[in-house]
Amino acid sequence: MRTKLVAGLPVAFLLSSAAAVLAAPEAAAVPTYSCTAQAYDGSQLDPVVVEARQGTTQARLRARPEWRGQAKFDTIQCTPTGDNVQPER
Repeated sequence: MRTKLVAGLPVAFLLSSAAAVLAAPEAAAVPTYSCTAQAYDGSQLDPVVVEARQGTTQARLRARPEWRGQAKFDTIQCTPTGDNVQPER
């Protein structure tokens, strides 16, 4: 009986690890956006790159703190970069 138990352990381990690999979610790349904005005095601020899974609206919200209160929110424009473009929600 001890031999059957010891021989069955590697098989059980292989089956459990295979199930874990199949059940693991894909590592999806997070889309990046390049955002530009205007300052309150009218000057153009340096562009920033942010990651946002939820689209351009989330990218605008994530880019706003990067300018530390210098950007007018209405002037923030974000465009997707790379090939990880998500549809707008």
